[in-house]
Amino acid sequence: MLGWNQASKVLVLSVLAGILPLRSAMAEDVLLQGIEMGPAAPSSGSSLVLTDIGTIADRASIGLAINGAGDVTGSSQFEGIVGDLEGELALPFLSHAILYSNGILMDLGALEGYAVCSPLGCESAGAGINGSRWIVGKNDGDYGPMAMLWMPGAVPGAVEGWNVLPPLSPTGAARANSINDAGQIVGDAVADGGATRAALWVVQPSGPVVTDLGTLRADGGGYSWAYDVNSLGQIAGVAQDDSGFRKPFLHLPSPAYGLPAGMNDLAPDLEDYVGAAYVNDRGEVACEIDLGVPCLWLPAPAYGFPAGFSLLPLTGHVAAFFPSAISEAGQIAGTVFVVKSDVTGDYDREAAVWRAGQYRLLNEMLPSGSPWDLIQANDIVKIGATTLVTGYGIREDVLDINGFPAAHGFVLRVTCTGDLDEDGDVDADDQAILRSFFGQEVPAGTSGDLDGNGVVDETDIRLLAWQIERPCL
Repeated sequence: MLGWNQASKVLVLSVLAGILPLRSAMAEDVLLQGIEMGPAAPSSGSSLVLTDIGTIADRASIGLAINGAGDVTGSSQFEGIVGDLEGELALPFLSHAILYSNGILMDLGALEGYAVCSPLGCESAGAGINGSRWIVGKNDGDYGPMAMLWMPGAVPGAVEGWNVLPPLSPTGAARANSINDAGQIVGDAVADGGATRAALWVVQPSGPVVTDLGTLRADGGGYSWAYDVNSLGQIAGVAQDDSGFRKPFLHLPSPAYGLPAGMNDLAPDLEDYVGAAYVNDRGEVACEIDLGVPCLWLPAPAYGFPAGFSLLPLTGHVAAFFPSAISEAGQIAGTVFVVKSDVTGDYDREAAVWRAGQYRLLNEMLPSGSPWDLIQANDIVKIGATTLVTGYGIREDVLDINGFPAAHGFVLRVTCTGDLDEDGDVDADDQAILRSFFGQEVPAGTSGDLDGNGVVDETDIRLLAWQIERPCL
């Protein structure tokens, strides 16, 4: 069969049948006793790497968006000091947009000379990034923030570096929040009359063109904000309805999921105010009702929830959850408030990822003694067995220019090949999947073939055993 001796075969099949438990403290030794192993596995298939993206000028930084290559945008402070105890005035804290790529943090600068800028300079910030490293965000302007597009190289209709995206009103502010790989950009802009409206920008050969996406009101009036756009051009955000409430919407370029093209109210029966909404490529929308009540809209049943709008329960000591992004695997990144003391009512704010009904606090995944306190998880992507998260945290082992523990952006990379049922952990359910394919030839990298050799064999047992109870997202 696979060249084992009979005793080894009995031992392995006993483990696969559930006679022997898989537990990380003993699993590898037990599983390998007496087995005639071939070449050693190339890796455990499980890893967790936390990377500090650094800062512009030794002050602070934050990661706000990440693409599948691990490139990050956000902002970092380039100016500002804390006033001393004698009462000396502090310089204002000013920030520039950043690009973190291949281990290097780049200051993207800002467009200067606008009326609202500090005498020390104008500010900018990155909010979204696509696979081509096109970055969208905002820059100080004469009438408030201007929506911006930063380009690593020129294309027809956009120059290398910063490009101002047109507002809806000549005297109105605007912000760009997200961009997909097709170059569609969404955000919000103040229209004539003063109402903020969800906006879509597309770069044409003649330059960027802006479109008002409207609202959920029958008369077309009111307010709306767009936060995210997926690869299908579907846009998620928040808009006023006829009752005046802010509702989560999904704007569709063409009919899908039984919904018509255009602006769709995802929670028509909800009488509350929704703060933000984000969409993945499956049309699944994560949202947040004011005060940190998370919600989810699904085009089809998934993750233990029916199709349509649902509230996500707050479990354990989690008192509030503010989603920031949703991956194609249904992982929702965000910030939780965790009850620290039932007596005093104190809370801790921590970066977290929700998946399959569980809140995973990122700090609990870090090795013992880590100097990091991860505060916010702002974006998440999943590429194969690897999940990438960006946000910011506090480093107790590094002081900033003002002598305080440094607040730095991070990239958390978690690889977990043993999560065969894709529920965010490696457990008996994954053991059962591997057991069902044990000894079979399968397409490389599928059906329990963790080492990618096309056969579910003893090496895959070893890899699965190694990953039991190790960090996974």
